[in-house]
Amino acid sequence: MNLQVEHPWALALLVLTGLPYMFSGLTAATYPWLSLIPRDGLSEASGLALRTIGALAIAALVIGLSGLQRSERKTERVVEGAQMVIVLDRSRSMNDTFAGDTPTGGQESKAAAASRLLLNFVNRRPNNVYGMVAFTSSPIYVMPLTSKVTAVRAAIEAAGDHGLALTDIATPLVMAAE
Repeated sequence: MNLQVEHPWALALLVLTGLPYMFSGLTAATYPWLSLIPRDGLSEASGLALRTIGALAIAALVIGLSGLQRSERKTERVVEGAQMVIVLDRSRSMNDTFAGDTPTGGQESKAAAASRLLLNFVNRRPNNVYGMVAFTSSPIYVMPLTSKVTAVRAAIEAAGDHGLALTDIATPLVMAAE
């Protein structure tokens, strides 16, 4: 694993991790004779644990500020299948059946039919890479190209709900092509 630091000067702040051990944050109480006070091992262990947690929190903040990250690596993938962008209509007209009526009983809306058919298509072609753009009166960027079929299925199922507004097909087609 190749790690790199974006701001190496920030690592100098790691010396601040010693602060919880130097200062307790408690006020000192004076007793006439300290031998009268029994040692409390649980309190001492708890105090040490809290100081260690504080030091670790400071170290995590400093490392986060320094911009610790893995260096870039390229992964080549060879897959069988196509890259497809699904452009799905989410307009109000998709709430109706193909006869133009509101679905009742066993009738299916156009949106539900489209979701069913697209899910069937995706299930038969799991090696494809899919992206998704929905549209109403403006495009809705849903998902970039991905090979994660479960995410694609979830996006298609979510698009089967109620439609939103009017239809404008031009801008979503441009977005899908981009």
